[in-house]
Amino acid sequence: MPQVAGDTSGKPLAQSYGRSVAGVPSKEVGVPSKEVEGSGKPPTFEAMVTRYVDPPPKPAPANRLVVPLLAAIVVLLLIVAVVGVLLLQQRKAIEAGPRQTASPVAGPTENRPSPSPSASPTVPPGGATPSADVSPVTQASNSFAPGGVPVGTGVARYFDELVTSQRNGCSGPFNGSFTMGPKNYDRSVAITSGTCAGGGPNYVEYALDPTYGCTKFSATIGVPNGDNERARANIGVSVDGQPIKPVSTFARGMTSDLAANVKPSSIIRFQMENTTPNAGFLSVTAVFGSAQLSCAN
Repeated sequence: MPQVAGDTSGKPLAQSYGRSVAGVPSKEVGVPSKEVEGSGKPPTFEAMVTRYVDPPPKPAPANRLVVPLLAAIVVLLLIVAVVGVLLLQQRKAIEAGPRQTASPVAGPTENRPSPSPSASPTVPPGGATPSADVSPVTQASNSFAPGGVPVGTGVARYFDELVTSQRNGCSGPFNGSFTMGPKNYDRSVAITSGTCAGGGPNYVEYALDPTYGCTKFSATIGVPNGDNERARANIGVSVDGQPIKPVSTFARGMTSDLAANVKPSSIIRFQMENTTPNAGFLSVTAVFGSAQLSCAN
């Protein structure tokens, strides 16, 4: 409140007001006023009062981590979704890739003809050539009929009717009809592998039933025309641990004919390894075309 200075009659002579200033502690200052002339009384004082107003409280700062955190979560979910789609597509390709056309399974005594093996490997332009080296296993000396079965022998047993005794790493085996180069191979066996299968060769093995009395083996091996143009695979067949031919590298559409003598109790292994450069999720299919045995029963 303002203080006033009066004269001897008690009437106000002057009025002084203080000003509010924020941020400075409150204080009161007494300032003497002018002495009233002729009053003969002591001087009165003017009082100046300063009033201070406290500043309003500042609002609490907003949480600045909420927006970056939400953005990080959205990005993570997108990455997981993309990876999931890629894995799903890869699995579908592996499952559906080698099943080109289905072929009926023949009975144990049925001998169905198929295209005759070529005399030399079929090599597409720019592809690698399979090795023609002679195998440690004695090659079958019989001449072959169009279906691949040695002439003058007994019952033909195809591998698509046999049960595997062991397998490692690969997907399959798948049975069906596959085209390699210019020919189609009925009653074939195929195995598929990606480079993520653990590395090294992938294989399936067949332990022959001695009661069949099988003595000869024949097949045409290679990579089907439906595989990726970059596909590369090492493919081979061994009998009782000995390769019929040294393992060779095949590109799409390449083939090589195999024939060998076997024992009724032999173990025959079909093996392949995906050697595609920078394969990523790319799988390669190895076909053992019209693979069969010549048996007594």
